[in-house]
Amino acid sequence: MNTADLFKKGEPLPAEWFTGKAFLTPLVSKDKNNNFSAGSVTFEPEARTNWHTHPKGQVLLVIDGEGLYQEKGKLLRLLRKET
Repeated sequence: MNTADLFKKGEPLPAEWFTGKAFLTPLVSKDKNNNFSAGSVTFEPEARTNWHTHPKGQVLLVIDGEGLYQEKGKLLRLLRKET
């Protein structure tokens, strides 16, 4: 099965959060049983997030393509789908 079949492109995310076009498909919402949410985010080429924080952490699963990731004060890292 193609990853595109599992994770749809989703709805456009606000321009104030991103440079370029990014889309979100919600997968899990916060509720009485869990204190987190999870979503599938799709970035078009050259898109990126604006700098922001995740005080409780963030999990990134790269299922296709590649991109750059950086934590404040640390070196830039390449993220890519493992083959």
